[in-house]
Amino acid sequence: MKKIKNFTPIFDHKMLEIENQDLDTIDAIRLKINFASVFYKEAYQHMRAIDFGTTQEEIYFFKHVKPHIIGTLKFLNRKLNYLHDTSWLTGVCREQYLKNKLEKINNFKKDNNDLYYYLKFDSESLDEFYFLRTNNNDLFHHPKEYLDESIIHGSSTYYSNLVTKIYYYRLQGEYFKDELIRFENIKNGIEVKNSDCNLPELEWTETKRALLEMVKSLHKVKAINNGDISLQALIDVFSKLFNIDMKNHYKIFSEIKQRSGEQLTFLEKLKESLQESIDLYDA
Repeated sequence: MKKIKNFTPIFDHKMLEIENQDLDTIDAIRLKINFASVFYKEAYQHMRAIDFGTTQEEIYFFKHVKPHIIGTLKFLNRKLNYLHDTSWLTGVCREQYLKNKLEKINNFKKDNNDLYYYLKFDSESLDEFYFLRTNNNDLFHHPKEYLDESIIHGSSTYYSNLVTKIYYYRLQGEYFKDELIRFENIKNGIEVKNSDCNLPELEWTETKRALLEMVKSLHKVKAINNGDISLQALIDVFSKLFNIDMKNHYKIFSEIKQRSGEQLTFLEKLKESLQESIDLYDA
């Protein structure tokens, strides 16, 4: 079981390594797509070779591992297509395109609301029905569009494919929302003009994850403009102030939420540093 649970952390770590390389956005996406494709193939071949030691291993693989990796892969392909296919769209046309996509995602969520909540609250009562391939025999209950060869040949389950689509749509929805906010901010003239202030060149030397922890916290407690500013606008301000690309912040925040143990490591570091300074002052 330990081997299976290591798949997603290893996958996410490699994705983060690629993200931190000094690559063009398109090149980074293509490199991630290539890695994700090879990684899942090797992971699945490994699991096929050992044929899952227990039902819990099979459930974990089809409930967590496959949806996470394949969902990310589908999202990266969709993002790449979006950047290519909509480069000529501007203004109202692009906004309408994004709104149409978000409406489609919301409709899918409504249609699968029960499964969304099942996953959100980490329910396990129906895991054996949802994620064991032995239940693929009951195919007549499933919509035709999900009866692909992966189910028929026993390399997936109907609900694993559905959870994969949920994960993929979640990533896509977060990205399209951020894109929509970014265009609305541009339309409303929300931007940082460095030429208007005599600030030195500043560089953020901590991780992107650390900056996102701080920015999201400031937004949550309404520390700036009494909260009358969108999270995207606030991220844009800090991105320009510190000359750092935060276009992938939706992905970084997803990684923060998935991190086990100490989730807000940078905020804890700030808290401890402040306490040390207070203690030294009092001494």
